[in-house]
Amino acid sequence: MKRFSFLIPTRNRVELLQRLFQSILTHTSSLEDLEIVLGIDNDDGESQAISHDTLQIKKVILPVGSTMGELNRACFEASSGRHVMLMNDDVILRT
Repeated sequence: MKRFSFLIPTRNRVELLQRLFQSILTHTSSLEDLEIVLGIDNDDGESQAISHDTLQIKKVILPVGSTMGELNRACFEASSGRHVMLMNDDVILRT
């Protein structure tokens, strides 16, 4: 079980996700306690291809047109963190 799960629905915003990932790396001291769960539409190949060498990323693929509630719920069901944070892909993490 992870300590924190960041739940992030996203669609075609890979550059913003990369900026978020960099801010996580900069401001997180225990990366092993964190997982990122992305909710991605099944027609968004660019977002489905996202990976990172350091961060643990899970991906939940849903039918295009899923509501934000459906995306968040699917991310939550895939998460294992004790603490869960719903986030947007344009967040910049700061302390």
